[in-house]
Amino acid sequence: MKHPIIAAITGLGLVTGSSLLLAQQQPQPPQPPPGMQQAQTEVGDEEVRKFAEIYVEIEKTRAELSREIADVETQEEAEDIEVRMQDEIISTIEDSGWSLDQYNQVAYAINNDPQLRQKALDHIQQTGT
Repeated sequence: MKHPIIAAITGLGLVTGSSLLLAQQQPQPPQPPPGMQQAQTEVGDEEVRKFAEIYVEIEKTRAELSREIADVETQEEAEDIEVRMQDEIISTIEDSGWSLDQYNQVAYAINNDPQLRQKALDHIQQTGT
């Protein structure tokens, strides 16, 4: 079973590289994850930069563990790796000094503001290279 916070993060389309890019093409903004208040979060340049750093680390973890999943022989092994992936994603966010809620709020704000989304993409590209 997916951790509800990870489900919220992945629901925003920010845990996979291509989905953030796809979010730019969506005509309507994504809905907030279940349980997240719809209060507007003020996101400045520092938050966008930090989000990008966290995002790049999450993507590295997802890529590595996705390769492991591709090599498993049973569904149980794949589920174990997915649980490990969720735990590592949570640790990455928390080790950065942010809470899961803070990451989700910033992700939601970025997805709903084209200028913030572009800044985030720029930082992600710079951080990932």
